[in-house]
Amino acid sequence: MYLVTLCNILEIYIEMNDSKNLKEYVDRCTSHLNQYENLQNKKYSSEIYNDIGLGFYTINKFEMSKLYFNNAIKEAKKYKKVDIILSSMEKLLNIAADDKATNEVDNLKNQLIEIMSLNLLTINNTLIFKFIKYYNDAVDHESINDIVNFTKSLFSKYQCYALLFVHLSIYKKRIITLVFMLYVTTLLINTEL
Repeated sequence: MYLVTLCNILEIYIEMNDSKNLKEYVDRCTSHLNQYENLQNKKYSSEIYNDIGLGFYTINKFEMSKLYFNNAIKEAKKYKKVDIILSSMEKLLNIAADDKATNEVDNLKNQLIEIMSLNLLTINNTLIFKFIKYYNDAVDHESINDIVNFTKSLFSKYQCYALLFVHLSIYKKRIITLVFMLYVTTLLINTEL
């Protein structure tokens, strides 16, 4: 439980953006991680990994943060902790997008689709729209279409489109226009068949 307390303190320094104390507490947390990993009951593991990842992220040690965010996602899937999945994946997406690492973004998208197919995340999560925005900015219409088609397959046609249009309204008009065009194209193809 000592590590949980250290992570709580780490969260405070993250909020304060206190890089000096962040470095100290990230080091403390990582040094106590081996003891925690040997415990039988590790129900806080996803939060711990996420907090350490956030600490590294805040002090711009992105490669280290990626390791902890990936571990957080792995553990969060076991315990079905949606908020940790969303937080870690969002930060990983930010890192990959900033690095212009298209392959990493594609791998994250596939992870997101897998997690959604396991019903750990719903279609109305904001992360899916961040992926759509990324692909829209990259003018990758095929990936946007893949995301839309996958989410459409998860829910009935009307529920899916209603949720997509509601959440997409927070983004640029061109995203809305693109999704609308995909919707109209889908309807036209379906009526021609």
